[in-house]
Amino acid sequence: MVSAPNPTTTCILSGSRQSAAAITTPDEMEVMGVNDKKQWAMLERHFQMQKAEELLDEGVTLRDPSRVDIRGEISCGTDTEIDCNV
Repeated sequence: MVSAPNPTTTCILSGSRQSAAAITTPDEMEVMGVNDKKQWAMLERHFQMQKAEELLDEGVTLRDPSRVDIRGEISCGTDTEIDCNV
């Protein structure tokens, strides 16, 4: 694995001669593995916060973005307000 400041660069070894190909992603969490429930919860929260940020960028008001869980697709108009624990 090769580290880069940002975006993240990861090397994947392939073939019998162990050549490497670089894959670059702007979000290292997209390629992070999950080995236990703690990591699963951390990754889930990361993706929930990403979705909350998208809604905020679209003009949706979230009372507390860290306490909103988005499952599936959601469509909101500008000035929509979503309260906590939704």
